[in-house]
Amino acid sequence: MVKQINTVQEVTDFTVIKERLFSATHAEIKEGLTTDIYFIKTKEILNK
Repeated sequence: MVKQINTVQEVTDFTVIKERLFSATHAEIKEGLTTDIYFIKTKEILNK
């Protein structure tokens, strides 16, 4: 399983291992590995 992203810095540091034209695989969506930057930023602010 892939590490969960919890901070804006982790979003910035994230790199895709292989090139692809599609945003997320079905497996990534089913595993809950997709989110948006607004959710991450809000979560980060609330945890301060």
